[in-house]
Amino acid sequence: MIRELSADDLLDIEEIFFNSFPIEEAPITFTVIKKLVAQSAKEGNYCIGYQLDEKIVGVVGFSPVFF
Repeated sequence: MIRELSADDLLDIEEIFFNSFPIEEAPITFTVIKKLVAQSAKEGNYCIGYQLDEKIVGVVGFSPVFF
């Protein structure tokens, strides 16, 4: 199932990022998605995750870009 992510999903998201990226990159990439999820309602960010058997197993984050 694909659904919008919330702060309640951050533990699953952290596990995904630390298992998907090199140890040098994981803290940086996780920090970015964590901020997007936390600010999603307030700033127009949209974060979705793929859920399988009650666990988030994939994450995508989008944020507006202003020029």
